[in-house]
Amino acid sequence: MDTLNAPEDSLHMPSARRTTKLFVSHAHKDAPLYDEFMELLTDMLRPSRRYDFRLWTDRSLLVGESWHAEIAEAIVQCDAGLLLVSPAFLGSEYIAEHELPKFLVNPAKILLPVMLKKVNLQRHDLKGLEERQLYQFRTKGNTYKSFALCGSKQKSEFVYELHEHIEQRLDKLFSSAGHTP
Repeated sequence: MDTLNAPEDSLHMPSARRTTKLFVSHAHKDAPLYDEFMELLTDMLRPSRRYDFRLWTDRSLLVGESWHAEIAEAIVQCDAGLLLVSPAFLGSEYIAEHELPKFLVNPAKILLPVMLKKVNLQRHDLKGLEERQLYQFRTKGNTYKSFALCGSKQKSEFVYELHEHIEQRLDKLFSSAGHTP
């Protein structure tokens, strides 16, 4: 799957767009839904006028690499963490111990939590995300849905609106830091 980070990706021509690195954190148990989500998201991010998105996922790891060290380095190098929240995500000891804390304690890193699968906001341990706005799709009937609960047209809308939110967060970060893309 294309994650916008392959050096041979010919769609990344030099431009005035700001290179922005996103670390994607997800539970492996969510693989089929993750694949569907990432395909739609990469299609939506690619034509951005302002940002040249580079997504890092653990699928970028090469055979023989120290996966823990590579994950730690990718977190250090990224601008933002795209957290694909689900019950499996919240139940992952590795995510809870090694990924999520790096984003919760570092104000220089943007945290982008997305509701991939429905979680119980009152009964699940949200691992520090309790005070963070989790992105969910708002339907015309003013109900909120996770990506998994959306129909195929709504999944496209989910990702379309998420893209808008991601760029707004980046605009805010870079304009407050005195850097405009």
